Amino acid sequence: MLDRIKLPPGFAISLYTDNVPGARSLALGERGALFVGTRKGVVYAVRDEDGDGRAESVITVARRLDSPNGVAFRRGALYVAEISRVLRFDGIEGRLHNPPQPAVVNDTFPRDRHHGWKFIRFGPDDRLYVPVGAPCNVCLPKDERYATIMRMNPDGSGLEVYARGVRNTVGFVAEHGSWNRSTPIGYRISLVRLEADGSANYSIFAEGWSDGRRAWGRPVDLLIDAAGALIVSDDRAGALYRIHYQGD
Repeated sequence: MLDRIKLPPGFAISLYTDNVPGARSLALGERGALFVGTRKGVVYAVRDEDGDGRAESVITVARRLDSPNGVAFRRGALYVAEISRVLRFDGIEGRLHNPPQPAVVNDTFPRDRHHGWKFIRFGPDDRLYVPVGAPCNVCLPKDERYATIMRMNPDGSGLEVYARGVRNTVGFVAEHGSWNRSTPIGYRISLVRLEADGSANYSIFAEGWSDGRRAWGRPVDLLIDAAGALIVSDDRAGALYRIHYQGD
């Protein structure tokens, strides 16, 4: 299937692993582990132990969580966002096969499942940004936390609304693709260049997960690994891909 993916000249794509069902958000640890969140209750750690660009091991580090879509890494700890709370697994890379019990960082988020899964990241201010999606497609909920991006300190304190009017945040340049359109759109990776004047230049970087009628894959999240390659998650194929530059 990967021979269908169109890339700019000089780039190549390969399978990193196809053993991560529902793979969605990605976070890179300090010792080489690649953490993968899902909406299926499971969080994985993926390792390329010999550095050949393909993962040798996929380890389940958490089970039976409530849609643990969001993952982020900070100072040896893995942060995992469920529907209504954020957890922290301390010292996780030294205990992949025997993970510690998680600490609850904050459990005050709404419990609505509609747009309730979360994509999280630490910002340059060392605060954790956590979205709260609208609990519907078209509505005006009374709770002002809905359709926002919130942020908090790493210990869960200081939770506040950072941005409003954001229906659902899923991570911004991997176009996951439509799920109910008669003519499907998306299923590709786009490149956005910010110009000096503040404008944005938008172009397609990788496409081919759909033939315009049916999609065999749905890219979700992107991450640059230690070697400078782009890791792409695909929740439909249950896979991770590695895109790297190999020259002209």
